[in-house]
Amino acid sequence: MAADASRAGHRQCGRDHRRVPLAGQPARRMAEGSRHEGQRAGAVDMRDRFAAIPFLAEGRGDEGCDCWGLVWLWYRDVLRIALPRYDGVAVDDPRGIDRVIRIAEADWTPVDTPRDHDVVVMRAVGGSRADSHLGIVVETRKVMHTTERLGGQVQRLSSPLIRSRAPRFFRHHALV
Repeated sequence: MAADASRAGHRQCGRDHRRVPLAGQPARRMAEGSRHEGQRAGAVDMRDRFAAIPFLAEGRGDEGCDCWGLVWLWYRDVLRIALPRYDGVAVDDPRGIDRVIRIAEADWTPVDTPRDHDVVVMRAVGGSRADSHLGIVVETRKVMHTTERLGGQVQRLSSPLIRSRAPRFFRHHALV
């Protein structure tokens, strides 16, 4: 019964079973008195907002987005950094993401140690050697990304699924 009450007003979101507030429900915050209460709670609320956006091929908005659209929207709304939209690039085609990566190289610096807001470039699931998927580092040790099959999700960078995709990290020149 207590477990049911704690879930009231929330729905399951993503594979890591986070609870995301339903529309009109207040987001949960960290306990009062927490040293980084406001900053941390705001970051989690923002992450949850973006992770709840459904997958939409070539989408670039709250109604839906693909993996580049999620990066584009995050940089626009959270960091106030304008990135190219790359409209017409099919991100479900590995050549589409590869094209985006090649075009955008001048604006990004490869980094060994990721930090929040860095872009994660990954290989496709299944052992492909082509970079074909993007995500965003959130909470230092997690990646937020979206896929057609699962939609928005947040996973640990250390998870076997993410590690098997040979992630590489890039920092936008405006954040260096």
